[in-house]
Parts: sequence; structure tokens; C-alpha cells
Amino acid sequence: MIGKYSQNPIKRSLSIGVIGVFFIQSLGLAAPIATADPSLSLKAPDIPLSEVIQNPSKLRLPLEYASLKELHTGTNGKLIIHIQDAHSNYSGQMNMAQALKEMIGHTGIQTVLVEGSSAEVTLRETKKIADSKTWKIAANKMLLQGMIAGEEYLNLTTDLPIRLMGIEYQDMYNENLQSYARMVEQRQKVLEYLSVVERKLELLKQLSYPESLKEYEKKVSGLDDDEFRESYDVLMNYARQTDNPGLDEYPEIGKLELIKAIESGIDFDSANREQMQLVAELKTVGFKEDVGQILESSKKGKKSSDTQQGVLMSLMNLAESAGLSVSPYPNLLSYQSYLESFSELKIDQLLLEINRYEDAFYRRVLTDEDSRRVRILDRYTRLLRKAFEVKLSSDEFELLRINRPDFNTVEWQAFINRVILKDRGFEDAVPFEDVIDRAYDELFRFYEIVAQRD
Repeated sequence: MIGKYSQNPIKRSLSIGVIGVFFIQSLGLAAPIATADPSLSLKAPDIPLSEVIQNPSKLRLPLEYASLKELHTGTNGKLIIHIQDAHSNYSGQMNMAQALKEMIGHTGIQTVLVEGSSAEVTLRETKKIADSKTWKIAANKMLLQGMIAGEEYLNLTTDLPIRLMGIEYQDMYNENLQSYARMVEQRQKVLEYLSVVERKLELLKQLSYPESLKEYEKKVSGLDDDEFRESYDVLMNYARQTDNPGLDEYPEIGKLELIKAIESGIDFDSANREQMQLVAELKTVGFKEDVGQILESSKKGKKSSDTQQGVLMSLMNLAESAGLSVSPYPNLLSYQSYLESFSELKIDQLLLEINRYEDAFYRRVLTDEDSRRVRILDRYTRLLRKAFEVKLSSDEFELLRINRPDFNTVEWQAFINRVILKDRGFEDAVPFEDVIDRAYDELFRFYEIVAQRD
């Protein structure tokens, strides 16, 4: 079943937050999962590795644990499967372990390339310290604490012939560690100073932002990171209250709005009933075991539109194999089309468009130069905080690098104080400090090495 409640397996994908779809290659892998059974009996692969190398689309990907982002067929007889994981996240790492387990079992793949080393790091000698029962308990605890990754958990808790090979340039990795250590020495003072600056910027917003914008920021700031649908809707609702420029320059947002319109026209209760009818019909024509496996897989791992689409596609394929017509299930077909529309969204482009759309909204609402500079400084300091908290993506680092020359620390400190002192006393002024300037070189060096390692 593919829903939040057992009696209602089909759900509105948007109702759980578009983040479930948008971040399916990274944050989606960190969805809550059931307690995993790490055991796996050894058996012959059911898909020869040679066939997978010739045609990567034959790789049997367990959709309950991972999602396929891209396929590329090479010409040198080599196969690389790149798994983008959620670092130090228990459920994300456990999902990765389960995905590896499934793929190893189906194909016989043995080598897993890992970061952090340039040599073989298989844990065969470590496993000898304790029996398998003890390792299942200990490895689970270490995974919870972020001490090991999913592939190491799999290595410690199964008898699979897994081989862990480091893929780092060790000198570069060591340099990155040293750079990180030097950055950490300065980080606490920088973050403390950024907190002071952020409080002053909040004061400036209260002094210079219109009420509608303050209401917007209050609503958005009250939402959790996983409430993407809600924050998106808040943005669109407030933007429509201004001189809305339309969506011609935002094609992916236009697609998302169309998907929302499609969603509003789907009878989900009828689609649920039709799925139950299709399942019952498939069972009566000899596909009881196949249907059971499909529905059981949907109970494991993350609940996402990818999983829903995979389950529904599998049921439809079974119906085709059985010679059953699916025309009696119009609502289920509409739901399938709805999920397919999600899969066609260009996620990276969509997120960029949402950022640009929000910027355009701010520019329309903020009409004077000072309030616009407050907005720009607010964005820049948020970017700085993410950088020193080591949470920047490669695109965000490039944004920081490009904008750095335009943000002279003394100048923006002076600007904040000039605006504050129009209405407040010197006690509300931001103190002049150079902790950020002194930390820039090491910060940039750290992220530059990260980019080289990538």
C-alpha cells in the first residue's frame, strides 16, 4: 500500500510536502524506515553483472530504499553506480545499506567505493572481534551515532562478499581535514558574531519592511524544513497579492502549478477503490504472490511519489501481462498520470526558479534602497552561516564566492548602524569586528578542496 493510512493507500503527493519529491536523491533517502533486517542469505545473482554493464537499465533498483536519478551507458565495460546519501543520518544510511544489499544480492556486485580513504577498508578483521549477534547490536548503535556509514553497517552485519575500497586522493583528503580543523578554530567566534548581526538585521526589518512582508516572513519562519509545500504556498499566495509578473520566466513553477490543478481534480477515494479492485482482479487470475510482493515493498522505506509510481506501474504491468483491461479504472489512471507529471519536473531548475521568484517578490514589495540592502544583507549572512556550519552545496558556495567582493565587512557594518541610528540609540548598533574577514581565507580554502575532491 502506498499511503499514510492503510485504509487510504493513495494520497496527494503534495499533501506530504513537495520535499518528498524534490529532494528524493538526497534528503528523501532520510525518510523514516521500519526496523531493518540485515540478514541476507547468499544465493546466485538473478541478473548477470555482464548484462547490467551492457544495459544499466536492467539494474534492479529497490525503490523503497533509493531512487534512480540518471543512467549513462559507457563504452569501456565498466559500471559505476553513484549513490548520493544523507551523511550521518541514521535512516538515510540504513536505506543505503538496504539498497546495497538488494543490488549485491541481485547482481553479484562486490566492490563499494567509499570516501575518506585511498586503500581497502573492508572490515573483515574487525568482524572477528565479536559474533554476528553482537555486531548487529553494536553496528546499529554506531550507525545511530554517526560513527559508521551504511556500507560499513552492511559489511559488519552480513556475510555478503562486500569489498570496501577507498577512492580518495589521500593527500587531498588529509589537506581537507586540516583545513576543516583550522576553520573550526575560528567558527565559534564567527557564528556568535553572526548571531549579533542577524538580530540587528531583524531589527532593521521591523523598521523598514512593510507589514505584508513581515507577515510573510513570520509565516515562513514558523514552518519546519520539511514543510516545503506550505512555504511554497505561502510564497505564491503573498506574491499574487502584489503586481504578479506571471510565470512565463518560470516554466518549472508553471508545471508545478499545473500539477496542483490536476491534483485538485482527482477523486482519491475512487482511485483507492479502483486500486483495491485491480489488486483483487490480479489475484484472481494467478498473480497473488506478485501482487503481495509489490504491496509489501511499498511498506518498507520512504513514502514518496517515486515509490507510489513504481508500485502503480508494477500493478499496471501485471495487468498488461494478464491481458486485463485497465479502462475500468479511470481514476487510477488519472492518479498514474498525476505521478508521471511529478517525475517530469526538473527539480534543480524548479528550486532555482522558486528562489528567483521570491527575489522578484521582494523587489516588488521593497521600494526603497535601504530596505532592499537589508534584504540582500539578510541573504548574504544566511549564506555565511550555512558556510561556517558546513552546510553549503557546491552551487551555494559558488554564489558566496561570486558575491564576496561586493560585501566589504566594514561597509555593511556601517550601513546597518546608519539605518539603526535613525530611530535607535548607540546601544543598538552592531559592534565593529573583523572575525569574519579573518576567517574567510580558511573557509574558502576548505570549500575549494571539497570541490576538487568531488
